Amino acid sequence: MIPEQLLWLLGVCVACVPVRDPSPAKSAAPTAAPTAGGLATPTAAAAEPDPPGTETDPPPDEVLSEEEYLEHEEHELLELAQLPTKPPTPAPGAPKTPQSSERHPFHQPLPAKETPASAPAMRYATLSAGACRAELKKRKLPVTRIGGNVRGIATPVRLPKELNGVRMIVPPQSSKWGMLDCRLALVLDDLTRLLARHDVTAMSVGNFYRPWSKLRKSVKSQHHYGLAADIVSFTLKDGRTLSVERDFEASIGERVCGPDAIMHTVTDEAVRLRNVVCEVAREKLFHHMLSPSFNAAHRDHFHWDIKRKGYATIVR
Repeated sequence: MIPEQLLWLLGVCVACVPVRDPSPAKSAAPTAAPTAGGLATPTAAAAEPDPPGTETDPPPDEVLSEEEYLEHEEHELLELAQLPTKPPTPAPGAPKTPQSSERHPFHQPLPAKETPASAPAMRYATLSAGACRAELKKRKLPVTRIGGNVRGIATPVRLPKELNGVRMIVPPQSSKWGMLDCRLALVLDDLTRLLARHDVTAMSVGNFYRPWSKLRKSVKSQHHYGLAADIVSFTLKDGRTLSVERDFEASIGERVCGPDAIMHTVTDEAVRLRNVVCEVAREKLFHHMLSPSFNAAHRDHFHWDIKRKGYATIVR
């Protein structure tokens, strides 16, 4: 017979055991919020969102890899050479996408990938801070200089509302994403002159500067230096919008420019958008030009950047 005191102790211990909830556990982690450029930025667990107009870097342990930011940009020609250059093989039984035999300017061959020293991307990327400021002054570009130090950006500036007749739709003054380096501002001066020739009157940019953006654990994206732009659309003189997400008309792995370039549905908007992209590539204004053909992360924007040690024009 069990002593009464022992029974009482057993009852206390049983009461200490937590009751398991049979329902599946719910994650307390919030979902990532999309940015204006279509990418996701991590949010702190169980934290209220920051009020409008305020932006803070996430904790360092949240910045781990390119997957977390959906940034798979390849910044080396050697790495690019290891990627497939042909469209992926369609699944058995998949319907074939009809291709138009009509040729357009974007079907013209691109020059060699190597970026000569005379190319705009190379000339601007290698400028010193002083030389860049002198060039801004020489061109009388109405950019706004930003005082103080900005992590990663050598010479931080903000764009005016218009460049060469092209309205610049960029993050507002309250957002750090609207800051960029002086060298990228010079590239955009050239770019807007080219856009004006294509009857473009406005360019919408999701972001330039993302100080925590990384490609890999120890490799910073050019966004970190204010040397990259995520472009989401262009507006034409007749009021139409060329949307990257809607009008690019190619799938992952398919050629962007050149005789083998793919366009699934040939519309005037799609042709105009692709002609712009491929002329920018021929002019070698940027080192890296990534599109919806590169990966799903770029389905709704172009990533165009320059790099101090860049040596090739990569169009994907």
